[in-house]
Amino acid sequence: MKPQDLPFFYTFESRRPLFEPPVLCIPPYFSDHDKYSSLCLESFERLEIEFCSGNGDWIVHRALSHPGIQFVAVEKLFKRVRKIWSKTVNHNVSNLLIVCGDAKDFMRHYVLDGSVDRYYMNFPDPWPKQRHAKHRLLTPEFIAGCRVKARGEALFTLVTDSHEVKEGSRALFENPALTQLDLASYGRSYFGDLWVSHGRTLYQVEARV
Repeated sequence: MKPQDLPFFYTFESRRPLFEPPVLCIPPYFSDHDKYSSLCLESFERLEIEFCSGNGDWIVHRALSHPGIQFVAVEKLFKRVRKIWSKTVNHNVSNLLIVCGDAKDFMRHYVLDGSVDRYYMNFPDPWPKQRHAKHRLLTPEFIAGCRVKARGEALFTLVTDSHEVKEGSRALFENPALTQLDLASYGRSYFGDLWVSHGRTLYQVEARV
């Protein structure tokens, strides 16, 4: 299957949450999420969520390597969701749910409290200018929400090429472990390869939430 084989799910006027396996689509500018509680994730033996999944290279490979774990790829841009979907279908990945939508809406309305075992956030957009701060996903409020959804103390792994994001994580997590990322052992991705080719240093931040 090619990425363009996945059609768009709705018009703006008809927008509503839809589940067309393996894609859960959560539309923007929508408020009646409570009417779609049937779309909430069920409880899994182990559940791991990646935010900012991009083209899906990293999460698809991880799902293939760990068939006993249920994974979720959360990506806001539909053109990227199409690429994740194509890889998922072509590789017959059965343990990956793709969420097309805002991560905050997904976590708040479609994830059960105390159900997530691990989080990953790979190369989030740093939105460095203050006037764009409202677009940042990595905020104290978002991390607090992840804590509510975590099963016990879930490990949160952040990967970034941004020095500002790395340093800002100190205020978000308690006792974070900051290291230089070993891309070979962590797993390759589009943005990981891109920033390495540009000579940038990649950082890994890990903390319990």
